[in-house]
Amino acid sequence: MITAQSDKNNVLTTSLFRLCFSFFKSNFLIVLLLLLFVFSCKSPKETADGGAGKNKEGGLSDKDLILFKRLFIDANKERILGNYDMAEVLFSQALKVDPNSAPTMYE
Repeated sequence: MITAQSDKNNVLTTSLFRLCFSFFKSNFLIVLLLLLFVFSCKSPKETADGGAGKNKEGGLSDKDLILFKRLFIDANKERILGNYDMAEVLFSQALKVDPNSAPTMYE
């Protein structure tokens, strides 16, 4: 009786293994993409102050980073339009916000 029971368990285990293997074999790309998606997602890390404060880019606060980007874009717009004096003023203001900005120093 015990031998018959263990034979049934072996057959069920083997059948289950074959079923899983055939599923993964036929849907390998889908399974691979699903695993890649699941393991590549990361939750964002918050800083101790809840995400506010210093930003990774140059150590600027979020408010200063927005101000810097606006000044830099406006300065480039004025330079493209040929208003070089206004562009110089805006680039100078951008450098006051972020004195370590290499693109601003280049312009």
